[in-house]
Amino acid sequence: MTSAVRLGAGGRGPWWALVAGLTVLGVLEAVLLHWAADALLPAGPARVVDVVVGGATAALLLVMASPLWSRHRVANAVSVEDAGTLVRALGGPAATLAP
Repeated sequence: MTSAVRLGAGGRGPWWALVAGLTVLGVLEAVLLHWAADALLPAGPARVVDVVVGGATAALLLVMASPLWSRHRVANAVSVEDAGTLVRALGGPAATLAP
C-alpha cells in the first residue's frame, strides 16, 4: 500500500494572509520610497529607485506566493531511521535526527 505525505508549510489560508500582508507592506514601502526619491533626487535617479524597488517587491511577492499554485506529494515517505542512515552515509551528524 502506498502512502502519501504532504510536504509544505501549512494550509493555503495562512499563506494567502501572509502574501496579502506582504503585498500591503510592499506597496506601502514602494509608495514611501517613491515620495522620498521624488523629494530628494533628480527625476532620472528617482525613476531608477522606483523600478528597482518595484521589481524587488514584485519578485519577493512572486516567490512568497509560489506555494499557492503548486502542491507536491511524496509517495513511500522515508522513515527517520532511513534518513539517519542516509545522513551517516553522507558524513553528517545523524544524532540530530531523533526517532
